Amino acid sequence: MIISKANEFYGKLERWKHMNEKPDVTMGEMTKTNGTSGRKVPKKIIWTIGAVAVAVIILIIGICSGAFLSRSNRILLAARNTIKDLPTVVENRNVADIIASGKYTIGVKGAVRGKDFDGTFKYKDTQLQAGGTISLFGRENLDFLANLDDEQLCASIPMLTDDLLVYNYKEEKDGYIVDLLGADGVASIDAALRELTSKEEQNRAAQEILSVIYDEYKTLDIKKAEKEELIVDGSVRKCNGYEFTVTEDELLQVMDGVKEVYDAYYGGAADALKLKLGDDFSQLRDRACSMGDINVKVYVYQNKLAAVVAEAENSDTAFRLLFKGGEYRMQNLELLAEDLEGEHSMLELTGKAAGEEGGYEFLIDNGEHDINLVISISGEVQFEKMSGDRIDVGNMSEADLRKFILRTVGTIITSHIR
Repeated sequence: MIISKANEFYGKLERWKHMNEKPDVTMGEMTKTNGTSGRKVPKKIIWTIGAVAVAVIILIIGICSGAFLSRSNRILLAARNTIKDLPTVVENRNVADIIASGKYTIGVKGAVRGKDFDGTFKYKDTQLQAGGTISLFGRENLDFLANLDDEQLCASIPMLTDDLLVYNYKEEKDGYIVDLLGADGVASIDAALRELTSKEEQNRAAQEILSVIYDEYKTLDIKKAEKEELIVDGSVRKCNGYEFTVTEDELLQVMDGVKEVYDAYYGGAADALKLKLGDDFSQLRDRACSMGDINVKVYVYQNKLAAVVAEAENSDTAFRLLFKGGEYRMQNLELLAEDLEGEHSMLELTGKAAGEEGGYEFLIDNGEHDINLVISISGEVQFEKMSGDRIDVGNMSEADLRKFILRTVGTIITSHIR
């Protein structure tokens, strides 16, 4: 039985080598209507929100670094102040300060749908390390540790093998992986791994993306909007308003520009791994086209964000992101969808101190599941040492790959039977 399962898995691996098509992936429903589930948010709206959110996140990185900041630009100033208002977590430094330093350890503990997870991500100079534990079926846990330095990627997954899986991205390969992915594919993966450990390359890619976004941002015609009363820090506040329109052409210009930068740095590796991200981008672009122009209003209180409202030309739904504040402005966030049937809460996020240095606890409610996360951030980094017999993935022969798959499947089946 174990041998047949291994051969079946190997057969799938061979078919994957020649795979040219990717199944269509559909979005699930996000539901919550003032306590009543069952509302479905259109997929094209969610896809567009996702695209805009990515652009906003990248823009915020530039804001926090002080790029393109001026006193006359009230929206960017408010966004910067909101991010800088994050709580002090350790040594009088907030989250933004620690991340910007380029040396940090992030710990994440939580539970989603009854599955616990506990992990860390560490970064310093040219080395990255991620590890943790994820609960699987029954009482089984998946432990993992992966380390990427300026020479190789090394992974430890005890459930699969006691050996270390090692891929040296600076050496020539002559293993089965070259037949599986092609010489160009392997070269693209090597290049992507080199860029991940290079601060210069990372900064260059981020700066190019920032330039794409900001070049379009500068063309926006931002006007004053009527003031609106919103709840901020527990009280009703009269907030200054600003409004502008993001045209369909402007949005597509940003999407195409970001895609061009991504392709230049990581597109080759994605293609080699058959990720088909180009198809995903095309679908996302089509959905953006169907939305038309997007009208945006931004509300500011005491030079910090109070709300962002967005409504697409070809949609009956408007979205409101509320910065309700508390100890800091982003402590309580809520995303609302408003349509002809009324207002519906889609997502709520609440943060509070976790009782440990550098730790903060977040409660996320998306209408279907409550997700508890405890996130800790530290400016100290101590990498775990990895030891054991090594499996050279880049030079593994086809026969060795068969043996490895056989042992791995056998280990999983035996562990599950126990």
